[in-house]
Formats: sequence, structure tokens, C-alpha cells
Amino acid sequence: MGLLRKKISFLSLKAKSLSIAGYCFFTLISGGYFSSCTVEQADAVVLPDSSAAHLSLAYAFRGVAPDSVLKYTNELRRAPLNSQLQKEVAYLCSDTHRLNGDLDLAIQECLEAKRIIDFSKPDTLDAEILFLSAQLFTDVGQYDNAISDYQNAISFYKSLHYPIGQGKCLNSIALIYYRIDEIEKAQQYNNEALQIWNEHPYPLGIASSYTINGYIHAKQQAYALAIQPLEKASTIYADIADRERYANSLLNTGEVYLKWGKYNEALQRFEKSLQLSEQLTYQQIYVDGLNKLGQCYTKQQQFQLAENTLKLGLSQAERIKDRALLGEFYHHLSQLYQAMGNYKAAASFQQQYINQKDSIFKHTRILRIADFEVKYQTEEINQKNKLLQAKNQQRLIYIGFLSLLSLFIFILVLLLNGRYRMRVKLLRQEKLLQDAQIKQQKLENEKLESDTKLKAEENEKLQLELGHKQKELSNITLYLYQKNEYLSQLLAELKQIEANGVGEDSKKLRALKRTIQSNLNLDNDWERFKIHFDQVHEGFIEKLGQQFPALTSQDLRHCAYIRMNLSTKEIAQLINITPASVQKSRVRLKKKLELGREVDLFHFIRHF
Repeated sequence: MGLLRKKISFLSLKAKSLSIAGYCFFTLISGGYFSSCTVEQADAVVLPDSSAAHLSLAYAFRGVAPDSVLKYTNELRRAPLNSQLQKEVAYLCSDTHRLNGDLDLAIQECLEAKRIIDFSKPDTLDAEILFLSAQLFTDVGQYDNAISDYQNAISFYKSLHYPIGQGKCLNSIALIYYRIDEIEKAQQYNNEALQIWNEHPYPLGIASSYTINGYIHAKQQAYALAIQPLEKASTIYADIADRERYANSLLNTGEVYLKWGKYNEALQRFEKSLQLSEQLTYQQIYVDGLNKLGQCYTKQQQFQLAENTLKLGLSQAERIKDRALLGEFYHHLSQLYQAMGNYKAAASFQQQYINQKDSIFKHTRILRIADFEVKYQTEEINQKNKLLQAKNQQRLIYIGFLSLLSLFIFILVLLLNGRYRMRVKLLRQEKLLQDAQIKQQKLENEKLESDTKLKAEENEKLQLELGHKQKELSNITLYLYQKNEYLSQLLAELKQIEANGVGEDSKKLRALKRTIQSNLNLDNDWERFKIHFDQVHEGFIEKLGQQFPALTSQDLRHCAYIRMNLSTKEIAQLINITPASVQKSRVRLKKKLELGREVDLFHFIRHF
């Protein structure tokens, strides 16, 4: 569906930073050269060899010339950088790789930037990093991590008094809930965003809210109502000359017409979008346009045009390394060849589609683990900083105490010089006592440090063991997911064959179908899963079953998958039901757990 990608201008983002000083200096000495020259000519301008100049150039080329952005950020990394510059460079690289469609590198750079965020003193850049991280998690389908980062970004924007940032996050969260079919929540967050746009008019935000309203109406098959807000969004993008978003909004409107069955109207939008997006830096819109245009040709039974369009789009998706779009093209090519009667080619592309889905699932699992590591490292660094600050404060107090004591002794010696000879022995004894106390304190401190280090090593060992158990649990879950997905697909194919079969063959197929169905519901897989699950979440299933005896084995399995932060789609595949049935079973599950309407099921299970 649509694209909600941020485009924060350079001046608004860095109005108070050293980067603006460098950019202004560059603008002055170049005499406005960028306003009348090509990207290649501007890239050739030589500036003083300084971090501010390189950073300013990187921002100047952002969204226009990705290679130039990477060139100047690489120049910056050749010299030692402070933490702020490291964070800024990683953010720029991540944003640029995302524009290029290289999500692997984009996520790697974004995780590096997140490691440097100081959550106790957030700034505008920190909020933008979390916003970008949430976008990347959305791109790879990790919606729970995306929502978490959007919520953190909202907190940062509130502390920075930046309502537009809050509104954009709310729009993005609404879009995620729309994608996972939680329409009420999608409407709720979209309404919150609209309240912000009413108080702080922002054309891009208003257009985003219109777009989401169009999505919701289309989901409810109210296509006439969906077209109205989508056309309004297109008008806004056209008025502000935002070519990229205008092209994407045309795709959104065309897709609704396609679902509505009005193929000519859809074709007009897709062709116009392709004309606008062909030369854009962000090529995903152009490639997605080819995808939707190919679908439209298929619906119109213009098979040759559909084949040419989809194959061109497939080659472009491979070039920009977009996994999700690759899967879309495999799927739609399979549908095309099936409509043409070429079942061999259809089966080949369907298999590639299944393989691509498996690859995306494995990849997102690896990224989820990487994000957990970043969160753990960030928390560990914050704890160390707090401990170091406490030690420094104690050291300052101790030094101050010793300084005052020395001053007191000096004054006392001056005043009581006449009695010095008589009291010198006593003073020496006092000094020896102090030294002994200091030595004793030092020994106690060394023992305390040794105990702390031993505990840290034990904790590290426990964390390694827990990580190993979590990995085993992830592997068995992945196995169950893949097995159920394969058996479900095979069962669907057998049902179709059975419908066309007769006589003895039909009986054999029904027997084989029953065998597959029984394998989909084997308790042995659940028992294997429980063994690994209990090693990571000790006593969860047993405690839940004892406290709520009305829960069935299926309910306990559902609760376990929620505890693992699996998505609705993943749970549906593992339990062998549809996503809609998963949502309905959650309503029944809340009743069995005796939870009120105000209690969130996910929060209850994850903290049980």
C-alpha cells in the first residue's frame, strides 16, 4: 500500500547545530552555486577539510545524490569522531541506504546510531533515529518493534515540543494497525493524528491521514468512500509539488479502483504514477507501479503486456534488492501463468514466492535478535554510566573531606605551635590510625569490586545460557511454522485435486488428506515446543493452566506464542487457523482469563 516516508528539511533539523554553520559558510563561499548547477558540478566543489564541511555537504546531497552522501560520510569516518558525530553519520548512512533499497545496510547503520542514543537527554536527532528505525522495522514486517520505536519517538518529540513529529508517528502507527487488520486501533491513532493537524496544520500530515482513511474504507469494501480521501491526498501532494508522494498516492488510488473492478481508471493512475516516478531517487515507487500495472493487465486478460511488465518489474526489484517486492512479483507472475494455463511456470514462480517468504522470515528473526542486543547494550551502558557517576561523586566527597582535614590540621599547628612538641606523638598516632582506616577501607573496596566482578561474570554466563535457550526456542518455532505452512499448502492442493478426482483415486486422496490434517495437529510438536519454551519462560504454561483451569491446550499454545512476541500471521500459521480466527480466539481468551475491557491481553500475558 502507501508510503509514509519522512522528509525533514536540513535547516529545520539542524538549526542549532555546528552543521548549519558549516552549511551557511559553504553557501556563502559558493555564491549560491547549488541553485544553478547540476549534482555532478556541485559534488566537485572543494571545501576546507573539516568535519562541519563534510557533514554539511552530506546533508546538502541527502535525497538528491545518495552516492555523494555516502562519499562524504566515509570521509568523516576516516578521522576519529565524537559520539554525536558518530550518531549523525550513522543516521545519514542508514537513511541513504533505505532510499537505495538496501535494507540490510540501512538497519545495520540505524542500530549503530541507536546504540549511541542517550535516553536521559534526548535531542531532535535521537527522535529522528527512532523514527527511521521504526520505518525500517515496518519495511521488514517487524511491527511490534516498529510500534515500540514510534512510541519512544513520540515521547522524545513531546519533550522537545515538536507536535508535527508526534503526528507523523501516530499516522505511522495507524498504518501498522491497518496492515495487521486491527481497524479500530488504526482509526483511533489516525484520529489522534488528525487532532494534531487541526491544531498545527501540516499538509503532509493531513494528506497522510486522508490516505489512511482511504485504506480503512477500502478494507471495508466501501470503495466509493475510499476514493474521496485518497483523491484529496493526491491533490495536496500535487499542490505542494511533492512528486514522490504524488506518484505514490496515484498508486494507492489506482489500487482501490483495481479492487473495485474499474480497470481503466486503475490503469490511468498506474501509468501516470510510472511517468512521475521513473526518475526518482527512491525507486521502490516505480517498481511497485510496475507490479500493480502488471496486476491490472492480468485482470484485463492482456497476458502479454502483463508478462512483459511483471518481468521488467522483477528485474528492477532484484536490482534494488527489495525482498518484499520480489515476493510480490513472484506471486503475481504465478497468478498470471495460472490464468494463461501455463501451470509449470506458475508452480515454479509460486515456489520462488514461498522461498522468498521463508528468507524474509529468517532475516527478520535475525534482525529482531540484533535489536534485542542493541537494547541490552544500551541499558548496560546507561547502568555503567550511573555507577561511574556515583563513584566520582564519592571520590569528590572523599577528596574534599581530606582537603578540609588537612587545612584544619595546618591551622591547628599554626595556632598551637607552642604545644607542638608535646602533642607531636599524639598526632603521629592519629595519623597512623587514619592510614590504617584508609588501608582497611581500600581492602574492603577491593573485596567489594572482586565480588561485583564475580557476580557480573555469573550474570554473563546466565545470559549466554538464556540466549542459547532462546535460540533453540526460535529454531523449533521456525520449524513448526514452516512445517504447518508446507502441509497447509499441500492440503489445499490435494483438496483441489480431490474435487476433480473420481472413484478409487478420490478415496486415496481423502485418506492422504486426513493423514496431512492429523500431522497439522500432532501433539508431539507441541510437547517438543513446550520443552524448549519452559527452558526460557520457566513455569509460565503450568502456572497459567493452574490459575485458569478453563484454558484448553489450544489456548495455552496461543498464550505461549503471544509471550514470544509472534505476529498474528505467524500465530495463525502455527495454530493452523486464519488470522481472523486468531483475532476471534483472543476475544474468547480474554473472557477465560477474566480480563476487563480496559486490560490489554498482550500486556497481561507478557507480564504474567
